[in-house]
Amino acid sequence: MRQHLHNYQNCRYHEMTASGLARHKTFSCGLNILYSNIGRNTRQQSEQLRFFEYYSLAHLYRGSGIFLIPGGKPIELHAGDAILIAPGFLHYYGPCHDKAGFEEDNICFFGELPDFLFANGYLQSRIFSQGTTRILEPVHSRLNSGDLLEQLHGVLDFQALLLGLAAEHGSPQQIERRSPIERLLYGIWQNPSHWWTVEEMAQFCQLDRERFRNAFRAHTGSLPKAYVDNFKIDLARHWLETFDWTIEHISRNLGYTDKFHFSRRFKNLTGLAPDHFRRKVREKQAAPPPESE
Repeated sequence: MRQHLHNYQNCRYHEMTASGLARHKTFSCGLNILYSNIGRNTRQQSEQLRFFEYYSLAHLYRGSGIFLIPGGKPIELHAGDAILIAPGFLHYYGPCHDKAGFEEDNICFFGELPDFLFANGYLQSRIFSQGTTRILEPVHSRLNSGDLLEQLHGVLDFQALLLGLAAEHGSPQQIERRSPIERLLYGIWQNPSHWWTVEEMAQFCQLDRERFRNAFRAHTGSLPKAYVDNFKIDLARHWLETFDWTIEHISRNLGYTDKFHFSRRFKNLTGLAPDHFRRKVREKQAAPPPESE
């Protein structure tokens, strides 16, 4: 199994199950398919943050939705958007509250090729416009053929598709065309234990402090220090809701010097101490559903 590339320790995540690994033949070509699904209709909203042990490429060909990351503003998804998620990237995407949902095709994969592309900046967790032509449907058909040669063609077709996306959307030239603020945000999301100072962020974006603060606020709606602070606390809320980790473990993974500093900051921003927040969540989860009239 591949080495994990995420920064979270001892996390429960969507993992590469034995049934998934057995679904498709494994070919020694640097790219292996874990799952492929087409025509999936997503209507139920949960806004539950998640991350994967594998890579995922989803293509929304009908409907609309939202994309969320801790500390970030919701991003609207539209028909034609593709979403590439790398291992360990904490996120949520799903239907909007007031919309009918969306239909998508999806392929989950792993291997030396995507690891190489990710390590060299050609693949990153991101949203990009791909049009409404269902690019994953013919790949899925070949992958699920009963013919071994057709399955291999399916893997090679997906490899060509992945390399094309990397060349179009993830080349060093494309990465350089992204704004410095966008590149900074990816750095913040990928390393939640790091404490970014305003000076460090301004230097990363090659701006003086005042111009950086104005540019950051225009892009995110938040000042830099508050953004990093809220990102960490949003992530802490998710971990407290989802895992049985100790307060000390959570504080360490978020870069706090000790659990007392973390607990004070958490209470300042949420109104509850971390252990009290967790108890209220568990009580709500354990409560019986209201009786229907």
